Amino acid sequence: MSLPLTPADVAELSGFSLKTVRRAIRSGDLVASRVRNTYRVWPADDRAWIDGARLENPAPVVPMPAAGSRTGSAERLREMEAEA
Repeated sequence: MSLPLTPADVAELSGFSLKTVRRAIRSGDLVASRVRNTYRVWPADDRAWIDGARLENPAPVVPMPAAGSRTGSAERLREMEAEA
């Protein structure tokens, strides 16, 4: 049986900041147990939190324009929209 994780463990394993993990616990998005002043997260709940945020059809990534191009201009915006 796996031992419960601290919020710092969850942050390290998931790549999120400790603040994000604590915020998820407080909002109820991440299930945790509280014993006195300490939170603990079971590994299965950590995985459920991460898997629950998975996007089935993520939005396509639009490449950034090359350095030195006309970034910020309305003309460039129209060109990018035409390319998409």
